[in-house]
Amino acid sequence: MKITTHHLLMTLSAAALLILTGCGIPSVHPLYEQEDLIVDENLTGTWENESGETRYAVMTVTDLKKKLEQTNEDMVLPYDPVVVDDMEISMDDNVLGLLEGLEEKGLGNIYLVQNLGKPENVYLAGLIELNSGYYIDFTVIDVGADVFRFPVHIFMKATVENDEIRFDSFSEEWLMGLIKNRQVRINYEMTDFERFLLTAGTDELQKFVGKYGDMSEDEGIYGNSFTYRKVSADAEFIYDSGEAE
Repeated sequence: MKITTHHLLMTLSAAALLILTGCGIPSVHPLYEQEDLIVDENLTGTWENESGETRYAVMTVTDLKKKLEQTNEDMVLPYDPVVVDDMEISMDDNVLGLLEGLEEKGLGNIYLVQNLGKPENVYLAGLIELNSGYYIDFTVIDVGADVFRFPVHIFMKATVENDEIRFDSFSEEWLMGLIKNRQVRINYEMTDFERFLLTAGTDELQKFVGKYGDMSEDEGIYGNSFTYRKVSADAEFIYDSGEAE
């Protein structure tokens, strides 16, 4: 039996999560520290892509936790065990337990994002501000125990206007050009498939984004762009009930 929860989840994260596949430059470390995370109430809700084919629910961990505590519903994750940093969540753990664990880690302001077409795809999205610009960092939390799928981070610039949000991903080709011309130094590795993997720490990443993030699109800094529109102020999350079928 499926139960649907309503209200704020992180559509922004959800929207951006769709973007994660094949877009942007993956990073071992996040773009944020716990104290950097900010909340924009406009991000809470349900968002869909330009074609209308995919929708995401978006809400902060703290807001979702409060909602579940008010409804007092017993919900469990609808997929295999997940790992968030060093915390493993099994099928026997309810969603409230996951949210409490994230709050204890100082991540109450991070957004939880769910792909409503594929509810097993759930992400964390951290919103920060650097030099008056907004950036969001996404990471998947449903990687389970598979060590061959390391949970990397992908961050991109976020521009919110009315009920639309646009994500601009950093271009690998642009970064490669800077490195070849010795215009920038940032710790990275190249994979067997000629893809970047940033290994720089959070502080180094923030300095890099703060320096280059305000460059114009004409300078080639950004690769793909994605736009999502807000279709509801409520966020509907999908979970398995804790009851036996």
